Amino acid sequence: MLRGILLGFMLAPLLAAAQHSPYTQIAFTWDYTPNLPICSNPLVSCFSGFRMSDELSGHVVANLPPLARSWTFVVPGGVWYGKHVFDLIATGFDVNGVADQSAPAKVVVDVEPPPTVPATFMGVLN
Repeated sequence: MLRGILLGFMLAPLLAAAQHSPYTQIAFTWDYTPNLPICSNPLVSCFSGFRMSDELSGHVVANLPPLARSWTFVVPGGVWYGKHVFDLIATGFDVNGVADQSAPAKVVVDVEPPPTVPATFMGVLN
């Protein structure tokens, strides 16, 4: 079984439309010490890398090499306001050559719009 992962994130700014936050990308970093060697031939008892998935859409957004410890997700059109949930999973193969994976390291990126400020009227009424 592959070890678990410690995962973090950071946002990068953008000037975008109203439904989008001011960010274009999400930068992830993690710490991982593999308990298996990096895969070569044959694919047995080895660590092959990482898979990053967007939990809400179910899409795999990246397959990353085993030495990766960071990755930047450039979001087409910018990062939308709301909750984004990502899973990072270590992947590899067990002693029988069967695909194996770690438990997901989950991160929730909650991008909130700025609070609305009530409009104020400044002027003279007659």
